[in-house]
Amino acid sequence: MCRMFCFMGTNPLQLAELVTRPKRSILTQSYDARERQPHTVEHLTKSSLNGDGFGVGWYSAASTPDRVDEKPCVYTSVLPAWNNNNLARLAEKVESPLVFAHVRAAYPGMPVSDQNCHPFVFGNYMFMHNGNVGDFYKVRRRLLAGLSLEAYNSCQSFHSDSAVCFAVFLNQLSDMHADLNSIELSQKMNETLRIISEASEA
Repeated sequence: MCRMFCFMGTNPLQLAELVTRPKRSILTQSYDARERQPHTVEHLTKSSLNGDGFGVGWYSAASTPDRVDEKPCVYTSVLPAWNNNNLARLAEKVESPLVFAHVRAAYPGMPVSDQNCHPFVFGNYMFMHNGNVGDFYKVRRRLLAGLSLEAYNSCQSFHSDSAVCFAVFLNQLSDMHADLNSIELSQKMNETLRIISEASEA
């Protein structure tokens, strides 16, 4: 199962302080995920590895009254996080008050590609997911059928249950470009989970 990390603070921190330097950083967990039990991940030959790509997303700390940058930046790669020099270089230079990071262990049938690496982004929104939607290839068609054209076109990968889940979430927004508060976002996420659950039980 994948591992993910999120940081939100009042002051920006260097990515390296969050992603690469700590003893149990998300980088370390890409090759040494100790708490995962082997019997829970039968499809993996090495239960401690999350080597099917990674992603880091962050919101800019450089916004000023004259220049507001609300859209996140994302860096993804299909290389294992432990073997990506560009991640190490970026982590030493980028600072952010809000960071997502994810290392991936792909489930059977899920392609290893940049399009399937988290976090996923649309407009001001960034999304990560851990685990899998049961019988996704049976459920996918039901989920996609309920999407608006805009939400459907926002889906980064139809091979990824996580990307489709994000599209379902975006479909709950009356305006996919609007900024919602935390209570509204929580309500939309609960509705998303209800729709996915119902589709899985149909």
